[in-house]
Amino acid sequence: MGWEDLQNRLADAFTTDGIVGNRLLQVIEAEKTYCAFIERTLKGHSILSHCFQEFCTDTLGAAASVWKAKEPTSTPPSYSGVFPWHLANFRSIRPVDILFHSRYPMDGFARLRYLKEEALYLGALLSGLTSYSKIKGWDGVVKPGKVPTPEEMDQVSRNRKKEEKRVLCLMIREKSGLAPEQLMQLHRWETFFNLEVHGARLTQALEHGPALRGEDTLSLAPKRRQASCAMFMNRFSEVAWMLHRTLPILQLSTRRFDAAWGRKWQLLDDNFLSMVQSLADLGKPFGNVFVAFVSQKFPFEPEVCFDTHVK
Repeated sequence: MGWEDLQNRLADAFTTDGIVGNRLLQVIEAEKTYCAFIERTLKGHSILSHCFQEFCTDTLGAAASVWKAKEPTSTPPSYSGVFPWHLANFRSIRPVDILFHSRYPMDGFARLRYLKEEALYLGALLSGLTSYSKIKGWDGVVKPGKVPTPEEMDQVSRNRKKEEKRVLCLMIREKSGLAPEQLMQLHRWETFFNLEVHGARLTQALEHGPALRGEDTLSLAPKRRQASCAMFMNRFSEVAWMLHRTLPILQLSTRRFDAAWGRKWQLLDDNFLSMVQSLADLGKPFGNVFVAFVSQKFPFEPEVCFDTHVK
């Protein structure tokens, strides 16, 4: 039986009222209507999220214009790696936002773990705790102008994992110099990400738990869950704030972004601070812990430049 015949038989088996996959439409419709609910009832988060994402596009656009106009010898070599690093981060923010707006906050939450760690690596880069070649695993292995061998690429992978572990220890774990109470709270914070990435445990507890306890009915279509939304929005603000603090790295001391960019950066920074501080206002100690953490480990201002801070 040919491939076309197999496809036709498959389509016939799953056609209802002339539509392939018709019974999936209720799930798709639930996803579509949720976006309007988010924009209407969770307006504060939507404004902050969308303004931050637009600022990212403006920053990347400004950096790209500078990069295209640069003299090849006037820009540090590793800048050509850091620019697409930020671009890749933005490309990861978009599916996080899309998942949230489609009733899948915990799936977006899981993707935030990657961005959380990328922000920590960038923060370490700006703080001089690592170099671009070290955090990518290339240091001492990859030679300019030469294609790495498979053995060298294996060494790059080992180097990268070792350096990432070292950097995380310096930024947020046992060698960070943070107070014991901070470390305990931040360890718990990181554990939440791991719980969702490994086994979707938060999804099972927050999304399906009410039905299993007899408080709701099971549903294939995602439902509106206040606890899931709140957890996502808090973690998104925290991770986005760290990433925001690293965006000035995309400017050079000889080609700075304009004053309007700096004002918008500060305005967003003030809003992230207010959003995270609101946790403390609700009596949750993590709010103050995270504000102090960002102040200590991401002490960057709009004046920061790539060539003055990055090894």
